[in-house]
Amino acid sequence: ATDITVKIIRTFANMRNLIKANDFYVHQLKELEKRQLNYEIKSDEKFDKKVKIIGVGGGGSAIVEYLSNKYPNRYDSIILNSDKKALETKNVDKKILLQKDNTYGCGSNIVCGYTLITSDVIAQIKYFIERNRDIYIFVTLGGGCGTGSLKAISQEFINSNYRLNFILITPFKWEGIKKNERANEIIEQIKNDF
Repeated sequence: ATDITVKIIRTFANMRNLIKANDFYVHQLKELEKRQLNYEIKSDEKFDKKVKIIGVGGGGSAIVEYLSNKYPNRYDSIILNSDKKALETKNVDKKILLQKDNTYGCGSNIVCGYTLITSDVIAQIKYFIERNRDIYIFVTLGGGCGTGSLKAISQEFINSNYRLNFILITPFKWEGIKKNERANEIIEQIKNDF
């Protein structure tokens, strides 16, 4: 059976910039790792094997880019996005373009994000990750690509022997009721599925 941790991060209404946000996500990830490894992680520490992190959608990709650039000795990363231009600007070695008719993102269309997770994309993700090791998946919820893709990815890994850690960031309140409803819906689905 799949080991799973779901870490839900409620965003702060007063968060002013991405660096502050990403430092907060680094802290959350370190706390999760600390509980699982039972010791404190130092930023300059060398490891035999890097921790595998996956960023899904625009927000998840931005967080993973930040982590892998700030801690290059610690994280091995891959990002997935349907927005080709946004994907190309990210300073991450491994990228998967979720291909569709145009090169733009999915907007708020979660069906778009869901249908872009093909068997080929799942094969690429499985090639990247390793069994019986912790994998951290970062997704900012509410948008189409991240939320829809997360739904498809999580369904694919039900009853597998991967150790998944979903770090899910909820939308700001000012982003609207619909985005928050979509976020809460996928959180409940993942909790129920696993």
